[in-house]
Amino acid sequence: MASDVTRESHQVIWMRPTRNRRGPRPAHSREDLTRAAVDIADEHGLDEVTLRAVAGRLGTGAATLYRYIETKRDLHDLMVDAVSAEYALPSTPTGEWRADLRALADQARVIYRRHPWALTLSADAAWGPHVQAFMEYFLAVLAATELSLREQTELIAQFTSTVATFAAHESRQSRRSFDSVGDMARVEHFQQIAQDSTLPRLATVVRSMLTEAPPDVDDLFRHTVDRLLDSVEPRGPAV
Repeated sequence: MASDVTRESHQVIWMRPTRNRRGPRPAHSREDLTRAAVDIADEHGLDEVTLRAVAGRLGTGAATLYRYIETKRDLHDLMVDAVSAEYALPSTPTGEWRADLRALADQARVIYRRHPWALTLSADAAWGPHVQAFMEYFLAVLAATELSLREQTELIAQFTSTVATFAAHESRQSRRSFDSVGDMARVEHFQQIAQDSTLPRLATVVRSMLTEAPPDVDDLFRHTVDRLLDSVEPRGPAV
């Protein structure tokens, strides 16, 4: 029995029972913990997700959380999988890989805008069932390109990072409060750069930024995704 307990304690959370076999039935579930942690991260940022904060939101003591998880890393794994559960993945790709990835990018943008902290945790997370489903679908889409397995995994990483970074910037901008004094100081600084003859190229760009209407964000996102897809050199039929 001791060896079984030790072995379980070294397994990622997806390989362990959803509740401790011994002791009374817990008052909460993994889903309850996950929902509380995600809500805290969405409202206050990832740094505020502590076991004490999660327990407080559930109305229990921090020590009781160890009935459900063993480490904070377990909690992070649960959070990443919960975010991945928000994708509405088609049962099968259409075979038009560019269209499929654009549609996936649109979903990812919404999800990462809702959870701008998620990319920070994704790289080190153990893959839960919803992450696995996302990866399986993405790889099925890329099968039409006949890219090598290495190229496929590299593209998934680039795609996720690009979309998540764009969405996180959108989220920060939407939550940013207006600071009239500070914002005017920045505009004056840009105006100074725009007149700097020692930086002719940068000055031209900054003058354009100051005088032209800002780009449509949706168009900018589509162009960003298209530039990434244009970098792919498929060996299968181009679609």
